[in-house]
Amino acid sequence: MDLVGTWKAENSASLAENMNLLGIPDTFQKLAGQIGLQLEISKEGDTFNVKQKAMITVFEYKFKPGEEFSTSTFLGKPIQGVVNVEGNTLVEKSKEGGVQSETIFKADGNTLTKTRNFSKATCTLSYKKI
Repeated sequence: MDLVGTWKAENSASLAENMNLLGIPDTFQKLAGQIGLQLEISKEGDTFNVKQKAMITVFEYKFKPGEEFSTSTFLGKPIQGVVNVEGNTLVEKSKEGGVQSETIFKADGNTLTKTRNFSKATCTLSYKKI
């Protein structure tokens, strides 16, 4: 599966707007933009693990496709969602701190695109496999 691996962010469109919608403080936004983001997707059996790293913070959650999961952000906001697998694509529908979104992780060879759709905005991040 092309999704499994470690990915480093190359560029982002509307990342600041995404972080504002989620209530991420300006300090964290500036550091994330300077230091960069890393994404790690692994799979053991039928359970996926998604680990997102920015600066010294790590956001990690595990899920089985089609089953509801619960976790919290590094700021402590609760997240509930469901992720489905469609070929080399993960489609996550979640609610984070009262904000509903759809996040799509789509792998194509050594490139992964993460698109997060909110009712008011869309954020797209491009990653390269490392």
